[in-house]
Amino acid sequence: MPKKGEFDPIKERYWRRQVAAFEASGLSAQEFCRQRGIRPAHLSNWRRRLADRDAANAEQQSGHPDFAQVRLDEPSATSEEIRRGADIAMEVVLGNGIVLRIADQCSMNLLASVISVVGV
Repeated sequence: MPKKGEFDPIKERYWRRQVAAFEASGLSAQEFCRQRGIRPAHLSNWRRRLADRDAANAEQQSGHPDFAQVRLDEPSATSEEIRRGADIAMEVVLGNGIVLRIADQCSMNLLASVISVVGV
């Protein structure tokens, strides 16, 4: 049973089908609801709730992702780093193409500052 404020997935599927059928029907809300035996207020309420939910999901997905795909490869270092003996613990390729090579002892504060400056 969903908690208060959460969508019941079964009801959501039912109402998504009803809303889609209504929008494809070309009928007035009154006539559609009369034919289906549902209350016009329920149809109107669910149309608004689903539209709000879809808009919120689209807005959330258009922003920066909460999680990003990570691929672990064999460590790679440039020839200059190999000559200097740099101890690269991690390499991060940002969405804008910038590559960060992070040393073993890099602080999280420094890493966060660098990422905010280069702009993910």
